[in-house]
Amino acid sequence: MKKIITDILLFIPGFIGRVWVFACIPHIDDDTNYVFNYVLQNNKRKWLERLWEREPLWADGYNGKPVSGWVLPNGFIKYQKVTAWKFYLIAIFRWGFCDADSNERVTDIGYINSLNGVAYRAGGEDRRKTLAGRVYGPFVPTYKKGDVVEGNYFDLGDKRAEDPYFDAWAAAAWYARNPMRNIRYLWLGY
Repeated sequence: MKKIITDILLFIPGFIGRVWVFACIPHIDDDTNYVFNYVLQNNKRKWLERLWEREPLWADGYNGKPVSGWVLPNGFIKYQKVTAWKFYLIAIFRWGFCDADSNERVTDIGYINSLNGVAYRAGGEDRRKTLAGRVYGPFVPTYKKGDVVEGNYFDLGDKRAEDPYFDAWAAAAWYARNPMRNIRYLWLGY
């Protein structure tokens, strides 16, 4: 029931977000750092449960660098001062439209390869005949494992920004499927 109500409430912003997300993507790395810092510094354990599942630990260095922040399983979140008003502006108007759990920054190669038939030929799911497959399949790139650094922001933190991969068709296909995911992760317990 909660999912149905959430989907109804987020339908119009989610529809608009499929376009607005392209204005948000250039800021995703900095916005993710800001949101993660706010949640961690204010000990908001009911928010971003996916981040808390990684058991972030405070450290005054990472990989031999004298930088303060939180260590994640495969990365680091660099500390910065945060304010509540800026957090809410970023979370609601930019960061919330993105998907911090996508494996390749703003897309997912498994899903994209299922749209163009590559995954099917490799024994995976075939989505070529779905609406998304017909619309995006001919335009999305073909990926091989290792083409793009794999891992989401919850595991990699700021390390995710080291590979600022972006393909407009792959992002459009991903966000047509997953609009406003970060709002769901932040406040709705997804």
